[in-house]
Amino acid sequence: MSRYPIVKLDAQGRKKCPICKQFKKLNEYPSQAGSRLGVHSYCSTCLNAYRRTRYTAERGHRWNVQKNYHLTKEQYEAMLASQGGVCACCAKPKTIIYKRTGKAHQLSVDHNHETNVVRGLLCRSCNLFVWHIENDPKRLEAVLAYLAKHPPEAK
Repeated sequence: MSRYPIVKLDAQGRKKCPICKQFKKLNEYPSQAGSRLGVHSYCSTCLNAYRRTRYTAERGHRWNVQKNYHLTKEQYEAMLASQGGVCACCAKPKTIIYKRTGKAHQLSVDHNHETNVVRGLLCRSCNLFVWHIENDPKRLEAVLAYLAKHPPEAK
């Protein structure tokens, strides 16, 4: 007895998507290793629509933090609480807003790129700034020299 149901193709070699009930070419299905035909049960269009209904920014952020930094939601929340809910660098709360949803970005996990050791939670601006300085320390000196020549105008 096979673990997979028998998949029937029509006369043109197309497979029927169980959601939209349309026959589509196999290249319209995402690949899936281990399946009988090497493709997913649902066509790409239906699978993407299904995934969009389940996705939330919170879930995506949690997955990213877990996968890339090995931090659980509880560990992230504990770090955030220990920082008073603000950026560890500039001490400002989450301020950058997503254009699409109108919600604030979560604080980024700052880490050493060589050792992968997590250092703290930073806003997007500070995280990018630290990354640029860390990769090219002379850039900070150049920026300070530039600002000395062209000081910002007083308001």
